Amino acid sequence: MVSMGQKADFYTYAYMRQDGTPYYIGKGRGYRAWVSHSRCAVNKPSDPSRILILKKDLTEKEAFRHERYMIAVLGRKDIGTGLLRNLTQGGEGSSGFSPEVIERIRAARYRQDPWPRGSKHSEKTKEHYRQIRKKYEYTFYGPSGEVITGLTVSEFCTQYPSVESANIRAVSRGERPHCQGWTATRTPINQEAK
Repeated sequence: MVSMGQKADFYTYAYMRQDGTPYYIGKGRGYRAWVSHSRCAVNKPSDPSRILILKKDLTEKEAFRHERYMIAVLGRKDIGTGLLRNLTQGGEGSSGFSPEVIERIRAARYRQDPWPRGSKHSEKTKEHYRQIRKKYEYTFYGPSGEVITGLTVSEFCTQYPSVESANIRAVSRGERPHCQGWTATRTPINQEAK
């Protein structure tokens, strides 16, 4: 019986595999079973017909109790008792993590070493990133007849500080006639060939 102040608008649901076996049991209300949530241990099925409402018109307390019951009956994969991918025993919050899961989470956190502060990429890594970012090969033509190839716009502008990178890029796109007497052309690099 529903007491005053409790709404019976909750339900329990199951996500089903293609073979018809459940892989996740949850509790919700409204559209909870049909939308993805970051706190959910698994992804919802892409086919809505594989979302099964188990019990409806429940209070939240009844829904939590039924969720716990179904998880206990079907068992969890992470602790070797069954076929569900749930990571908790169900019910309120995440207090139901098994000691094994808690230990795996703790170990994973300590394995993730943060990037050491103040460290820098090696020259080999920097060159690798430059090549990935490189979309065009530029040829620069100077006011005195010089021809420069093999440099990026940034590298060229470092050697010739009076030339602004935005302006020489505009020249290479044909949007400006020249920049400080310099002209430039660009040729797309075939990224698939690399």
